[in-house]
Amino acid sequence: MVHALSFPTEIARAWAAGALLLLAAVALWQFLALRTRVAVPRALALAVLRAAALALVLVLLAGPRRVLRSVSRESRPVAVLVDTSQSMGLRGGLEGTRLDRVRSFLGSEDFKALAGEFPPRFMAFAAAAAPVPPDGLGALRADGPRTDIAGAVSAAGGAGA
Repeated sequence: MVHALSFPTEIARAWAAGALLLLAAVALWQFLALRTRVAVPRALALAVLRAAALALVLVLLAGPRRVLRSVSRESRPVAVLVDTSQSMGLRGGLEGTRLDRVRSFLGSEDFKALAGEFPPRFMAFAAAAAPVPPDGLGALRADGPRTDIAGAVSAAGGAGA
């Protein structure tokens, strides 16, 4: 929640400048009138207090309004691009295929924590990109003829992720 004090837009800067000049003139006139009747420090204090009171009246006459704005953070989706080219079917000396390791990570607690803050939008790609529902990740196969990363990133940007 953001709190702010605003004035009507009809109040021009010229009016504000004029009010400041009037305030300065009144403070000077008060000081000059009072300094002959009371000590200079007291005359200065009285002039400053009277100018402050006049400034408060001018501010209240300007019609300030309290503005409350509610600010909400909208979660932006994050594109999660899953390569389904034939190379993702390779094991590479590790347990399971590359695609299996991707699926494992997407089911991990680390990924779920990230997905809680930024909703994921899954897209599978090889030669072309296509959206995939979250429950469709298990059905992906590593059988694409080639990897077109630039096309996948372009498609994800066009999909709003």
